[in-house]
Amino acid sequence: MTVDDFKRDLSERLGQKVLQLLTRDGEAVEELSDLYQASPAGFGGRLVTTDGRQAAWELWLEDEDTWNFQATPLN
Repeated sequence: MTVDDFKRDLSERLGQKVLQLLTRDGEAVEELSDLYQASPAGFGGRLVTTDGRQAAWELWLEDEDTWNFQATPLN
């Protein structure tokens, strides 16, 4: 999966088009490993939608087969 594929997936989960993915520290994401977190196993960072809204988000694996998604507005 590429960063663009991941943006499309997050766009579907969020219901808004994701324009940009950032790390938790606000750095531009170059590869998916920039978003990986070991515990709990999953991914997280910040995102920017096409309307300029920003959110902190988490995507984590639960029960070894279910992905959970949560986004919290930042502005």
